[in-house]
Amino acid sequence: MGFYRTMTSRYGIRTSDIMKEWSNNNRKIANLLNRRIFLLECKRLGLTPNHIGTGVRNVLNLVEFHTGSRFNKKISGFNKNLVNRLLSLEIEHTHLKISHICKYNSTIKRELRQTIPTEIHREFFRRQKTTYNKIFHRVKATNLRKIKALQRRIHKADYKVPEKWFKNLSQTTVPEEVRTVLGLGSKFNVPLDHKEINIKDLIADVESILDLVEEDRRDTLRAKIASIITGHLHKGENNICATDNIRKLYKTTKNFLRTNDHLVVLDSDKGSVTVLMDRADYLQKMYSIVDTDDFKKISRDPTTTIQNKTNKIISTLVNQNILSKEAARSMKSYNSVSPRMYGNPKIHKENIPMRPIVSDVQGPTCKFSNYIAQILTEAYDQDNAYYVKDSFDFSSKINNFELPPDYVVISLDVVNLFGNISKELVLRAMEFHWNKIEAVCNISKEYFKEIITFLLESGYFMFDGSFYLQMFGCIMGSRLSPILSLYVMDYVLDSCIPRLTFTLAFIKKYVDDLIISLPSTGTEEILQVFNSFDPKLKFTIETEDCYNSVPFLDTKVCRVDNKVKLNWYRKTTSAGKFIHFLSDHPMSIKLNFIKEQKNRIYKICDPTFRDGSMKRLFDLLVENAYPKTMLKKLLYSTSMLPSTESQTQPDMVGETEVVKYRSIPNIPYLTYKIKNCFKDYNKKVKIVAQCKKKVANLYSKLKDPIPKEIKSNVVYELECTDCHETYVGQTSQWLRNRMNLHKSDIRTNNLRCALSVHANKYSHSVDFNNVKILDVNVNYKKRCILEMIHIQTQKSKINKKTDTQRLSPIYAYLIEFSNRPFFDGPVDG
Repeated sequence: MGFYRTMTSRYGIRTSDIMKEWSNNNRKIANLLNRRIFLLECKRLGLTPNHIGTGVRNVLNLVEFHTGSRFNKKISGFNKNLVNRLLSLEIEHTHLKISHICKYNSTIKRELRQTIPTEIHREFFRRQKTTYNKIFHRVKATNLRKIKALQRRIHKADYKVPEKWFKNLSQTTVPEEVRTVLGLGSKFNVPLDHKEINIKDLIADVESILDLVEEDRRDTLRAKIASIITGHLHKGENNICATDNIRKLYKTTKNFLRTNDHLVVLDSDKGSVTVLMDRADYLQKMYSIVDTDDFKKISRDPTTTIQNKTNKIISTLVNQNILSKEAARSMKSYNSVSPRMYGNPKIHKENIPMRPIVSDVQGPTCKFSNYIAQILTEAYDQDNAYYVKDSFDFSSKINNFELPPDYVVISLDVVNLFGNISKELVLRAMEFHWNKIEAVCNISKEYFKEIITFLLESGYFMFDGSFYLQMFGCIMGSRLSPILSLYVMDYVLDSCIPRLTFTLAFIKKYVDDLIISLPSTGTEEILQVFNSFDPKLKFTIETEDCYNSVPFLDTKVCRVDNKVKLNWYRKTTSAGKFIHFLSDHPMSIKLNFIKEQKNRIYKICDPTFRDGSMKRLFDLLVENAYPKTMLKKLLYSTSMLPSTESQTQPDMVGETEVVKYRSIPNIPYLTYKIKNCFKDYNKKVKIVAQCKKKVANLYSKLKDPIPKEIKSNVVYELECTDCHETYVGQTSQWLRNRMNLHKSDIRTNNLRCALSVHANKYSHSVDFNNVKILDVNVNYKKRCILEMIHIQTQKSKINKKTDTQRLSPIYAYLIEFSNRPFFDGPVDG
C-alpha cells in the first residue's frame, strides 16, 4: 500500500489531500525561488531573458533613420525602461506568489501537526526537504546555463569580431575575450562607469563653455549643471544594461595585457587591423630601420639648439617686417620636446616590416614648419592639370571620360615618397615654382631656400632612449613634408611628360599615386622615363585587371567601351572596420556615418555600379553590428537619396558671429542633459561629446615617455619639507624651468607667489626633487580651473585664499565628492 493510501486509511482523506497539496507547493517554491534568483541576476547583470526580449517590440528600429538624436535617445530609453519595468514586475509577481504559497503551506503544516503523530510528521517533512533540495539544485543548474548562454550571446553575437580584424603575431595564446576587445579596434568606445567620471575635468570643461555665455546667466547654469551632475553621481547606474559586459571584457583585457607586458598592441599600417606582437620582435624590426645610412645616431638631445635657431629665424622675419610681433610670439617655442618615433606593421607585405612614424606634436620646428607649409599651400595651384583634391573631385573630372581607341588605364605609385625626396630635389622644385610662391610670400627666394634647407636638416627624433638625425628625405612627421611632396611630384611630372613619345589622355595625381590613360604600347616607356628622372625616386606600375579596371584612392577606374566609369572600391588590405554600432559614440555620429558612406557611393559611382556598391556597404555595416532593419531604411529608402545639388548653404545676411567648439566627456545619461542646458546657445557654441574610454587606451605606449622635468602645460604640487604643507601651481613652461624660477624667487626673496613668502617667512625648505604632476591640459583656462580645484582639495595648503577666488562655490560639493577614493580613477589602464 502506498504512502498516501496509508495516510487516507489511518487519518482520513482530508489529511492525505493536504499532504499532497503541501508536497506540490514545496516543488513550486523550489522553482519559484530559483526563478526569482534568475530574474534578479538578470537585472544585476543587465541581461534580458528570452521570454521578455521576444515579447517586447523593438520600437527603436522603426525610427532609427531620423536625424534627431534626442528623439532616438527617447526611443532607446523607452525600450530599456520597458524591459526593466517588465523584469521588475515579474520579480514582484514571483515574490508575491512565493509569499502566498509559503503562507498557505504554514497553515497546512499547523493542521498536520494536530492531525498526525510527531514521528510521521517529522519523517514526512524530512523527505520533503530532500525532494525540495533535489528540485532546487536541478533548476538552479538549468538557470545558470541560461545565464551563461545569455552572457555568451552578448559577448559573442553582439561583439562578434571577424578573424580579419585581429592578427596575433606573437607566440602567446590569446583568450577569446581579449581577442574580442582588441579586435573591436582602437576607436571603439566603452561607456564610462559613473565611478570613472573625472569630476575635475568635467568642471573645467563646463567652465570653458560658460566663458561663451553672458556673465549674468553663468551662475544659474552652473547651479543647474551641478545639480544634474550630483543627481547622476548619486543615482549611479541603476539601469545597468548590456554595456556592463563590455566593461568586464575591457577589464579582463586590461589585466591580460598587464600580466603579459612582453606583448605590444598596435594598429596595422593599413586596413585598421589590430596587431599583437612580441616587444622584442617590434624593437628588432624598428632597429632594422634606424640602423641604416638614412639615419645617424647622435650623442645628445639637439632640441634646445634647434629651438633657439628656429626662434632666431622667426626674429629675423620680424626684423624684416615679414612677421608681426604677435604672430612671432605665437610661433616661437620655449617648451619643445624631442619628436618620438614609433612604427606600425605592414601586415600586407612579406615578413611584415614596420612603417616608421614620427610624432612631432611639440617639436622645436613644429609651429614654424606649419607657417611655411601655409605659405606653400596658399601658393599651390590646385587648378593644375594633375591635382586631385579627393575622390569626389576625381569623380567629377573623370567619370564618363571618353578615351581614344587602344588606350588603357594604369596607375603609378612612388616607393616611399617622403623618405626618397632629396634636399636638392626639393630646392629644385621650389626654384621651378618660385613665381607662384613669391606671389604670396615676402621672403626673398634665397632666404626662403635657406629656411627650407634648415627645416629639412633639422629632422631628428628619439627612439628607445637614443637620438637619431634623419640624413636623407623629407622629415617624417613634419607638417611641411606633405606640401613639399606635392611641389616635387608636380616638378617630376612637368619634367617627365614632355619626354614621352605619345600623348596621355589624362593624368591625375593624389600625393604619390598617379592614375594615367595612355596607349596600350606605352606602359614600359612611361615607367622607364619616370624611373630615370631621379636615382632615389622609383615608381611601381599596376595595369588593368581582367575586368579592365585599376584601383585609385577608394575608386575602381573601369574602362567600359572606351569610357571611364568609376566604382566604389575597398582595398584588399582593408579589414572593413568602421565605427562599431555598439561603440559608445553618439547615435547621431553613427547615423551620419551611414549617410555619408551612401552619399559617397552615389557621388563616386557610375549608376551601373551603385547597386553592387550598396550591397557591399550593407554587408560591411552588418559586420560592424548595425541592425539590418535600420540599414535597409537608411540605404535603400528612396526618401533618403542624397541630393545631387550642392550642399553648401548660402551665407546668411548680416551673420557675423563665429561658431566656437567646446567638448565634454561622453557619459551615458549625463552628457545630453548638460548639452541641453546650452540649447539656447546652439548658434554660438557647438558642444562635442568626447569619448574617453577607448580601446586605444589599452594599446601599448610605443613612444618614449617624456621625462617629468621637461613636461609642460601641467598642474603641479610641491611640499614643504619642514611643515609638510603643500603648494599647487600651473605652468606652460618646462617643469624644470618653473622649478628654477621658484628657487630663484626664494633665494632673492621675491614675493610674487605664496611659496616664496612661506619659505622666507618661516625659513622652511621646499622639496623640489619630488614635485608631483597632478594634471596635464594644454588649454590655459581649463588648466587654471584645475589648479584652483586642486588647491581647494588640499588639506594643508600654502596657497593664498585669493588663488581660488575665481572658482565658483557652486561646485563645492562636487569637488568634495570628487575627493572620495573611488573617483577619478584612470580609465586607460
